Amino acid sequence: MKTLYKILPVFFFLFLISCSKEDHQVEPVKSLTSLNKSSNAIATYPLNWENIDLMPTPPGTPLILVPWASGASRQFTSEIANDYKSSDGWMLVYNTFNTQHTHDNLYFILYNKYRGLIRMYYYVPSSANYISSANIIQKLAIEGPYAQSSPMLNFSAQEFVDVNTNSRFASSIEQWQVARSTWYVLQHELAYDENMSTQSYSSFNFFWPIRSGQLTNISLNGTVTGSLTGTVSTPGIDFTLSPNFSIDKSRNKSTITVNGSSDADKLKPTFGSQIMDALKSAIISGVKSGGSGVVSNFISGIFKKNTTTTPEENVNLKIKADVSLTGQLTSDFLITSPAFSIPGYNQTFTTGFVPAYNKPLGVFYLSSRPLVRIKLDHLENPEGGRLLSDYKFQLDNSSYNIIYNPEVLNIASITNVNHEVLIDDHWSIDPIEHGLYESVDGSIYQRIQTFNGNFLKVGRITSFDQIDVGYGREVKVYVRVTFDVVPNDGSPTVRIIKTFVADTIEI
Repeated sequence: MKTLYKILPVFFFLFLISCSKEDHQVEPVKSLTSLNKSSNAIATYPLNWENIDLMPTPPGTPLILVPWASGASRQFTSEIANDYKSSDGWMLVYNTFNTQHTHDNLYFILYNKYRGLIRMYYYVPSSANYISSANIIQKLAIEGPYAQSSPMLNFSAQEFVDVNTNSRFASSIEQWQVARSTWYVLQHELAYDENMSTQSYSSFNFFWPIRSGQLTNISLNGTVTGSLTGTVSTPGIDFTLSPNFSIDKSRNKSTITVNGSSDADKLKPTFGSQIMDALKSAIISGVKSGGSGVVSNFISGIFKKNTTTTPEENVNLKIKADVSLTGQLTSDFLITSPAFSIPGYNQTFTTGFVPAYNKPLGVFYLSSRPLVRIKLDHLENPEGGRLLSDYKFQLDNSSYNIIYNPEVLNIASITNVNHEVLIDDHWSIDPIEHGLYESVDGSIYQRIQTFNGNFLKVGRITSFDQIDVGYGREVKVYVRVTFDVVPNDGSPTVRIIKTFVADTIEI
C-alpha cells in the first residue's frame, strides 16, 4: 500500500463527478426587471468605448487616451487591456466622462453579462495628489438593510463559497502603484441574487472606496520581495478601513488573482517556475478541453474557451498563497469612494446617476449547501496490524439546485454542467479504484472520473483504532460546480468554475 504521510502540509482532495444534473434543459425565461427610473434621476453619460481613441472631455482640458490605446499609461495586464468588446459580453453600467463637465472622479464601469464580472476603469488625472510608491487598495461593498441577506459578493470575497455565510465586502491590495495620468482596472466576480427585483437604492447599493497604502516587509510563499507581484485578498479583512494592517501567513490564508500568463510569469520567483508553468499549461488545456466539461487544476476561475490554435489566456483565477506583509494607509489620498445604485431593480426611487445597464448581475448561485454522505468500511489488513479503512462518498443531488440568472438564460445556453466532490484531507488517504492525481498551486489532489449516484470507494487509510470516529466532522468537504455559458449570438464560450462548502452526514 502506497503511503502519503510524507506529503504534508499539502492539501489533499478526492473528487466525485456527477453528471445527473447535466442532462436537464435550461429554458429561457422572461425578464422580471423594470427599467423605470425616477424623473429626477441622472442618466449615465453615453460612451461608445469600443470605437473611440480619446475619452470625451470638455474643450480645453487635457486629452485622455482610452485605457487600451497605444500610448496610454496603464497599470493592468495586457490580457485585460485587450478584453473590452461588447461582442465578448461587456456592457456599459456607469460613466463620468463627457464633453460638458469635468467630473471630480474620472471612471467608467463595464459589466460582462456572460462572466458575471464588474470592472471599473479609473483614471488618476495629472493634477492629483498621490504618495510615491503607494499601492492601490480597494474594496467593493454592499450597503443597506438588505445587504446582509445578499450573496452577491460571496464569489469575490470567498475562495470556497459558503452558501450559509454572506460577505458584505471584498477587499484587495493591488500590485500596481499610484501614478498621475494613469489608468487602473479593478474588478470583482458577482454571484446572482434572485431577490434583486424586490430591492431599491434605499435598501441595497454598492460602495467602492479606493485608497493608497504603503507596504513594507512583503513576503510571498516565504520569499521576501521588494514589491507586491500579485493582487492579494484575505477573506474577512478590509484593507481600506484600518490605518495600519498586517497579514500573518500563520493565521490568514490569502489568495492571489491571476488574470493571464503575464501575472503567472511575475509570480515565478515566489511560487517557482514549475508551479507557475504548470498553471499556465492548465489554463490553456482547460480552455481547450472538449465537450465533457470536466475541469482539473482549478478551485475557482472564469475564462473564455479557446476555439483556435492560439491559446486564450484571458482568465480570472484565484490561487492560494502564504502572504506576510505590513502596511500603512496614507489618509491624505483617498482616491475615490463612490456609491452606486445596483443594476437589477426598479430605479424609480433612485437619486443621482442610474445605471445604463439595469438587469440583474451575476451568472448563477446555489439554492443551499450541497450534502455529501460518507460511508466507512473496515477491512482486515493482509499484512497484519491495524485495520484498513475504505472511505466512500456520495453526493446528494437533491440537496441543492443551481439557480441561473434568467437574463443569462435569455441570451445563452448552459452546457457541460458537472458536479464534483472535493475532500480536503490531511490524513493522506491512498487513492484506490476511482482516484487519480492532479496538482495546482503546489497542492495535491485526487479526481474521481465517474459518478452514477452510488457510493464510490475513493480512498484507503490504515485505521488508528478499531473504529475511526468523526471522520466527516473533521474533514472539510466541498462541491465544485463547472459549466459553460454558450452565447446565442456566437460570441466566445465562457467556462465558469466555483467551489462550495458542503455539509456531510456519516452513515
